[in-house]
Amino acid sequence: MSDSIKFIHTADLHLDSPFKGMNTLPAALYDQLKKSTFAVLDRLVKLAIEEAVDFIIIVGDLFDETVQSVYAQIQFLKACQRLEQANIAVYLSYGNHDYRQVNQSLLQYPDNTHLFIQGDVEEKIFKKNEQTIVSIQGFSYLERALLADKTSEFKKHPGATYFIGMLHGSTGQSDHHDRYAPFQLQQLKTKGFDYWALGHIHLRQQLTKEPPIVYPGNTQGRSTKETGEKGCYVVKIDKHEAQLQFKPLHSVRFEQLEIDVSTCNQLDQFYLLLSQTIKTLSCDKVIISIKLCNVSYELEAAYYSGAIAELIEVLNDAVEATQNWCWIRAVELEHKDNESHALLTGQDPFSLELADNFNQIDWLTISSELWQHKQARRFLTELSLEEKLELTEQAKELAFYQLTGIDTDEN
Repeated sequence: MSDSIKFIHTADLHLDSPFKGMNTLPAALYDQLKKSTFAVLDRLVKLAIEEAVDFIIIVGDLFDETVQSVYAQIQFLKACQRLEQANIAVYLSYGNHDYRQVNQSLLQYPDNTHLFIQGDVEEKIFKKNEQTIVSIQGFSYLERALLADKTSEFKKHPGATYFIGMLHGSTGQSDHHDRYAPFQLQQLKTKGFDYWALGHIHLRQQLTKEPPIVYPGNTQGRSTKETGEKGCYVVKIDKHEAQLQFKPLHSVRFEQLEIDVSTCNQLDQFYLLLSQTIKTLSCDKVIISIKLCNVSYELEAAYYSGAIAELIEVLNDAVEATQNWCWIRAVELEHKDNESHALLTGQDPFSLELADNFNQIDWLTISSELWQHKQARRFLTELSLEEKLELTEQAKELAFYQLTGIDTDEN
């Protein structure tokens, strides 16, 4: 009898995400976006049943908030009940978004659902055919920020066939997320585990192959920065050899496109090119952000006059909340470099001072009035450094264009 096991590794479902800043979408599309995380949960259950997996492991941030809505809790309960009927177990740990609080849930989960509720690493045992024993070890966050390295608490011991570690955290070298539950790859490799199921980082990546140390990424993009397919891994381990297969689950996809518009001098040419580009994305529900490259002076003028924005409105107005749709979230121009501004302005004192002022923008002062507005602040999230730099660059381009009326690519 084979001692192989088959399971799904997923993390960061972020059920009930509010999708802040996306409420400018038409109501029907926005409603689909808000429901997307629950559509993903349904797809996850269907996939588990179709693949006939032994169990699912969910490594943190199942929910978007530590205090969940009753609706979100009920939907997960129903998912667990469906999986129980298919004889599929569920192993769940909590992360920095949905960190575990005392008496957090008033729901009674079915017997197939196993929660890691301790701040220290604990072990759950999965048995298959009474002979294959899997040690699944993990922990939950008890507060939002967990700064301790938990690696030493994972233990391999006699008696189990396979060992799986569940770790919601990041490597000490991570630059893209808060460094919670930090770990070093070499430390994980020395543990002798068969598989390390990671969570927290939303970018899908396999850090090592032997043993597999894997981030599945999140299951549904939540902003224009979380692009491409999102989903989970179906993992089969046989004789300590792991095979991984990525399975997309996303309901709505975000994409960032760069379009070469060097052949477009007129709006009708641009409209045709953009329409053709959109058709290639019509096989999914997609929200796209577009960067225009090699922009002619005529098209740049159309951009700053608002003509391109009106054209985008025309395209978006034709979008219907059908099975598949494509919505253009934003269009921007490829930024000119500082050298082009220098060639344009020479040593003009005013232009030099203008450029210097952009580099000294005090974002806290400028944005405080808007971010503290009692109505507006409900719909705003704090800007990252990258977003602030992006807005600064866009404002700089607009200012130079309006002050000169000259294409900054021309000398």
